[in-house]
Order: sequence, then C-alpha cells, then structure tokens
Amino acid sequence: MSVILAAVDLGKDTESILAYTNWLSKNWNASDMSAHLLYILDYSLTPPAYMTSYFEQEKLKHKQDMDKWVVFLETKGLKASYDIRAGRLVDTFISAVNDLKAGMIVMGFRSHMIKQSSSEKLVRSLILPTFIVRGERSAQKIGDVNIKKILCAVDMSPDAKRALDTARMLAQKSGAELEIINVVDMKTIKECMTLWKGLDEEQRTRCSRDLVAEAQAALTAFAGSGAGEIIIKSGMPHESITQYASESGADLIVMGARGVSRFEGLFLGSVSDAVVKTSPCPVLVIN
Repeated sequence: MSVILAAVDLGKDTESILAYTNWLSKNWNASDMSAHLLYILDYSLTPPAYMTSYFEQEKLKHKQDMDKWVVFLETKGLKASYDIRAGRLVDTFISAVNDLKAGMIVMGFRSHMIKQSSSEKLVRSLILPTFIVRGERSAQKIGDVNIKKILCAVDMSPDAKRALDTARMLAQKSGAELEIINVVDMKTIKECMTLWKGLDEEQRTRCSRDLVAEAQAALTAFAGSGAGEIIIKSGMPHESITQYASESGADLIVMGARGVSRFEGLFLGSVSDAVVKTSPCPVLVIN
C-alpha cells in the first residue's frame, strides 16, 4: 500500500488539500492507495512539562474535525486515517513520513517575504514527491478537481527526467493534455554574449536564436517521441514558466526540485522555489 500524507491545519485550505489527495489516489500509478491526514501542534522551543495537558486538550478539540474528514474521504472510496502530533514542525513532519513510509505529501503553501515559512522549510527538507496546493486555479471542493492540462518544466537534469516521467504518467491516467516547457535563461544568453564581445545587433539576434534552436533539439531528444507538445521560451525561468502556465490555462505544474544551469552547475531549487511561490495553479515537486 502507498500512503499519501496530507498535511492539514483544519483551516480554509483543508478541503482543497484533501481534494487533490483524493485526485492523486485515483491517478497515481499505485494499485492500493490510502490517505493519512496529519495535523501538527507546532512549537519552536521545547515546552515546559505543564504544557503537556494543554496539547492533550488541543488534540481532543481537533479530533472531531479530523474524524469528519476521514469519514468524508472514505465515502469517496479512499481509505483514510489521521494523526495529531505535537512538536517542532519540520522534525515532526519528517518523523511522520518515516513512521508511515509515505510515498507522497500533499500540503498547502504560505510564503513570507523575509524569512522562510514553514511550508518552504518542508519543501526543502522532504525527499519525496510533494504536491503543493496553491494558486487561484486550485480546486476548492472534493470532487471538483479537473486537471485538463499538465505543464512539465524541464532542464534536462536527472530530477527533470523523473518529473517528466511522473507528468507523463499522470497525463495518461487522468486523460490530461501534457505540455513540456524548457526556458533558455536570459542570464545564459547574456553570458554567451560576453564570450563574443563586439557582436553587432544582427549577430546577437542570431546567437540568441541559435541558443533557442539548440534548446529545441535538446528538449526533443530528452522528451522522446509522443511525449507531448514541446514549448521553448527565453527569459527568467520561473517567470517564463508561471507566465506560460497562466496564459495556457495549465491546471498543474510538474517539475524537479533541483536542476542544472549551463554555467553554474547545480543550483539548489532556486527555480522550483520561485515557481512554487508564484504559480497560478498547484505544483508537484519531484524531490
């Protein structure tokens, strides 16, 4: 059995998170899926002993809501259970993942301008597929999820190959259209320009066009035949991905957690982080 761990706070995003949990259970490539709802009473510092009774009271207070959601999911044909834990959020979450041997996580996302939010910390810390429910095109009700178009963002890295395999599987299972996008980074173009100083405008245009053509050929080879429509853009990667997702009406973005830059080697999630923060629709990060 494969377990989907749904991180809930019993707030306004809970039903959206469970709606996508239910959708994934029916479209993931596993024969026997179950959902486990996790609610964490988060604390930053180890609480004094007298707080133990408080946490127990809080657990009891939320038990009724958790019972309700489990019953509701089971009416939709999804076997479900839940857990209410107290502890430091990231550590407690990782412990739950290990205890349950979860194969995937579904969670909401909130970002802070200055410091990392708990959502960002979790996405960076967890080494398994993470489905992030966000954006104005997120479904609000269980049963309302209707993913017609999946956009897979790739850069020909190993994580991108895993993301493409996952996107292809989800498209086939759900009947969604698949588009594959690669962005030629403007930074890459500008750095290419510095290698050939003195180029005139026509030469610069040709250089840029050649980079896009190179990316087109590389992506075609990477994706293979019959993979889906191939899209090549140039610009800032996260901006180009989210803008195209918005314009094309994508219902889901699938991408790897890490990628490869032509000049910088490995970069740690900078593009996936930015896409998660700005996407108009849910994002599945393959970690």
